Amino acid sequence: MGRKAIRQQVREKEAALKHAENAIKELKTTVNAKNHEIKELQNLLNSGDLSTKELKESLSIKTKDLERKIGENEKIKKQMQAKDEEFTTLLSVISEKDKQNEKLNEALKKKEQEFEDSIKDKDIQIGDIKANLMDAEKELQTIKSRTFWQRLKFCFHNV
Repeated sequence: MGRKAIRQQVREKEAALKHAENAIKELKTTVNAKNHEIKELQNLLNSGDLSTKELKESLSIKTKDLERKIGENEKIKKQMQAKDEEFTTLLSVISEKDKQNEKLNEALKKKEQEFEDSIKDKDIQIGDIKANLMDAEKELQTIKSRTFWQRLKFCFHNV
């Protein structure tokens, strides 16, 4: 998995976490509103304006709704924890990949330097070989010119 893909997943996880956090805030607001309604119903029950049966039914419905919202809240918290763990894992993977990349870059730089050094050595060797070749050509020319003069002398001596 490439670094870009991992970073994209991290962004997606962060967006999911933010969404979950907003859902939790909404649930908390709803829970607070329901708690307020329950308190109002309890106050009404104590004041005796409505019948006890109606109040108990309303209170029971509100309590069940509140329990359902609390259950949803817990489920979202668990999902957030799982996303957070995935996020942490992805961050550690990115960190490990960065370390591996650094090691590979260092090894690459070392190999490049070794290659450049070997090229310099080869250039020096080629220069030495060229110098030796030029010396050998000069010597060959000298030898050729000596043998030419020696043959020429030989020809004139024998005449």
